Amino acid sequence: MKKKYMEKKNIIAVVVIIIVIILAITLSNSVYLGPSSSQCSDQRDNDGDGFCDYKSKRAKCVDGSTLGDSGCSSRSDNNENNCGDLICGSGETCSTCTIDCGQCDSCSDSDGGFALNVKGTVSGISGGTSYSNTDTCDGVVLLEWYCGGNKAYSSPWNCVGNTTTNCVDGACV
Repeated sequence: MKKKYMEKKNIIAVVVIIIVIILAITLSNSVYLGPSSSQCSDQRDNDGDGFCDYKSKRAKCVDGSTLGDSGCSSRSDNNENNCGDLICGSGETCSTCTIDCGQCDSCSDSDGGFALNVKGTVSGISGGTSYSNTDTCDGVVLLEWYCGGNKAYSSPWNCVGNTTTNCVDGACV
């Protein structure tokens, strides 16, 4: 009787061990532990500047780049971008790093848009260069400047007709 009790106890112990092993395997395969490495320790040049990873004794680059990206502050840093290196690298834009990528194109219009009866000036940045254009008259023809998104456009407009008869100082009157 004691022998049968011991056999049942051993069988139960074996079943419990098997269940624990199955649970451990299942849980270890389903738990997400995050990426295996950060950009500053993945052995690759992620921002296109010719350098990879934080410089440390065992680090190396596998893509032909040079070790020691100045955008990395540690091996766990997950962003190789280094605003200020005068290279507009991957992930940098005119919005996030003007020193490397230049100023974003922009346009503003002092008269609020296509306003023929009001003299206005459009100004902004185009291709990294500042501009300013003011509505002008050439006889009865108005050269009206206006913005379309971040770009400046101009359109000639004959002021004779409708409710105006002349062009004076950059406006149809």
